[in-house]
Amino acid sequence: MTALKPIQIKATEDTPYVNLDKDNNKFEISGKSFPEDPTVFYSQILQWLETYIQEPSPFTIFEIKFSYFNSASAKQLLKIFVALSKISNTFSTTIIWYYEAGDKIMRIKGEGYKNMVPIAFEIKEIVAI
Repeated sequence: MTALKPIQIKATEDTPYVNLDKDNNKFEISGKSFPEDPTVFYSQILQWLETYIQEPSPFTIFEIKFSYFNSASAKQLLKIFVALSKISNTFSTTIIWYYEAGDKIMRIKGEGYKNMVPIAFEIKEIVAI
């Protein structure tokens, strides 16, 4: 199989920072997510993950650090988590959901995802995103 090229997308006012880098074992989506068309924005991420899960790293820690996302982005996030759950029985796979201290809404959203997907899912408070 050919090497999986990293994806790195700079954050904008309405789209998150994305870093998917198998070689350096870095998997992160952070910032705000309310793109005009989330299906289009997240399609490249989901396509990359579909390739990644064919030959994943032995350990995958996928970090989510959102300060805000809309409901259309939430659906795309669930697709990402479902894709990752496909490898979680065979390979060490963990999602770490970070939320800013005091942001109860983002903590609750993380807890909701944790209950939806059969994958190791940690929820961690941080000082600032």
